[in-house]
Amino acid sequence: MEEISENKKFYLYWLDLTKVKRMLSFPFPLDTIGSAYIRDDSYCGEHIGGTEFCIRVQGEEKFATDMIGDEKIKNEYPHFLIQREGVHHEYAYNKPRESFFMIYNPKLEQSFESFGIKKTDLSWPLKLTSDIVALIDELKSYFPIYDQPGVVDKIDVVAWTLVTKLFLQKPHFEIPKQDERIRLIVAELQRNFMHEVDFERLARSVGMSRRTLFRSWNKLIDQTPQAFLTNIRLMHAAGFLRHTSMTVNEVGISSGFNDSAYFSNVFKKYYNLSPTEYRQKYQGNPALK
Repeated sequence: MEEISENKKFYLYWLDLTKVKRMLSFPFPLDTIGSAYIRDDSYCGEHIGGTEFCIRVQGEEKFATDMIGDEKIKNEYPHFLIQREGVHHEYAYNKPRESFFMIYNPKLEQSFESFGIKKTDLSWPLKLTSDIVALIDELKSYFPIYDQPGVVDKIDVVAWTLVTKLFLQKPHFEIPKQDERIRLIVAELQRNFMHEVDFERLARSVGMSRRTLFRSWNKLIDQTPQAFLTNIRLMHAAGFLRHTSMTVNEVGISSGFNDSAYFSNVFKKYYNLSPTEYRQKYQGNPALK
């Protein structure tokens, strides 16, 4: 973690997550995350470094003014701002400003659009609801331990949950109908990961054929439905190993793996440790709760 600080009041935390090994294949991995409270700053040029989702939490100036492309944007605090790779961005301020930012690889832009996040989306006012504040606080709590096993995977999931909540505050935000059906299936997999899944039945439950389901899914998520389900099961299995005294076989069954040998093989492939080795190494580690 890189920390740049002039004194105790002003700070900049900037975490490069691209070199941290991930245990799961989450479809929206973060490149960078951080927070800042800076006295003054200015910039004029093309934005570089990826697609940045920035929450400007507060500022001592009444308004923040940005030029993005050829559009001038003026916002009161708090507000949400999106900066995209290669797009001209210009701003300047000389009073303290607090912000929280999440940066994604620009290659994910197409996936963002599939979720209703359009390239024309630039900025809008925010209401810092208790759930948004709680998500920001949770992400900040991971900063000191971001490179410990499993923590970056949590950061990816919590950050995407935060992004979703931010976009739900966008005026006139619409979820594409096809995407909504995929989200219903994702929610079903997350709720019932421990049971056998019939994708044919699941597709029919939202008015789709199995073929249409897989085709629509692949446009939104960079892994198959079965791989997504396996990752959910592995994440829960790791939690059971860390926080319960269940046997490895019981953990496998409780996580949706009915074949203990298959469970052990898949678990070791993802975590580079057998279930037993993983438990011995991480059980009771407060950083992974």
